[in-house]
Amino acid sequence: MFNFKKNSTNKTLARQRVSRNNLLENRRYLYHSVSLEHAKQQKNIEQINSSINISEVKFASFWTKRLLKLIILSIIIVGMVRFLTLSENAKVEVVNNKSLNYAYQSLVDKQLASSWLNDNKLTISVNGIDQVLENNYPTIVNIKTNIPLIGSQLVLYVTTSAPKLFLSTTYNAGLVDGQGRVVSVNKVDQSSSGLVVVNYPIPIKLSLGDNILPASDVNFISDVSYELSLKKITVSYYEVLPGANELDAYIANTKYYVKFNLQIGQPLVQIGSYLAVIHNLNTNNIVPRQYIDVRIPGRVYYR
Repeated sequence: MFNFKKNSTNKTLARQRVSRNNLLENRRYLYHSVSLEHAKQQKNIEQINSSINISEVKFASFWTKRLLKLIILSIIIVGMVRFLTLSENAKVEVVNNKSLNYAYQSLVDKQLASSWLNDNKLTISVNGIDQVLENNYPTIVNIKTNIPLIGSQLVLYVTTSAPKLFLSTTYNAGLVDGQGRVVSVNKVDQSSSGLVVVNYPIPIKLSLGDNILPASDVNFISDVSYELSLKKITVSYYEVLPGANELDAYIANTKYYVKFNLQIGQPLVQIGSYLAVIHNLNTNNIVPRQYIDVRIPGRVYYR
């Protein structure tokens, strides 16, 4: 009924035995595989670390260069600011009258402080400073302003009118130029001035820049002094009497003085009259005890 067929191949299932050589070979292969994988991983890590280090170095180098540039730029800016900045205190030298240095310098310093533009060599108003000086001191004839290339102090060289007279009032004394203006009142010394000494006996206090005498009177006094010096006649001092238009010359080593007329001028004519009468008086051994008056043209009086 059932037809069973016998398997012709009788296979016996048995446990196969792995040889020792094969096992060692497998282990060796596995070791090399793991080692290779580990080496690859290590290399990748080193590459990543290397790229991070390079980035950090580049980043640090970038900011170091930026910082260095910023420091250099700051030094340049500070140096330029210091180079262009002017001192608040100027130096003023009055070439022909050192006693005026302080007065002029005070005015210049005040003008420098009046505007922030005057703190810089590029923006300072030199013409403005010169104008202020000339407006306050009309006796100034020249101003040379020196803006220093190296340094910060402004230097001004000022030339004023040359003084012609040493003039003294009942209050003080000063130097007067050819225009009759007071050019100095500080520490004026009569003995060291070397100028014609004039007494002006009125109660007035001299101030710098005052027009104290007419220019014609100054010229008259200078001419009389010069002509008398040529004749070896020494005058101790002159005295101006404003109300009378009179100039009195007090002759040294005598008891008299000579009266001149400032109003009519003509100093040479009046000097000629004086020389003629003094010659005549000396010839006759007459010595005036008070004065010789040559104020009226063509006439001479003495007492």
